[in-house]
Amino acid sequence: MNDVVKDILGNDVKQRAKALSALIEDEPTILKQFQLERKYSYELFLNYIKKYNEARLSKENGGGIVSERMIY
Repeated sequence: MNDVVKDILGNDVKQRAKALSALIEDEPTILKQFQLERKYSYELFLNYIKKYNEARLSKENGGGIVSERMIY
């Protein structure tokens, strides 16, 4: 799990938070929730990636088509 987050967002915690914020900025509700977090963990980052992907799927033709904005 740690390697997945590092591969996607980088090694430094502040760098990861900044990178994830940039990736999810088109989902303002999720971004606002993330910005209110005070402690970061690998699991937290992955949970926000999952939330983002679920939100994108639900907006894309009823969830049937995967968006090019998905974070893998």
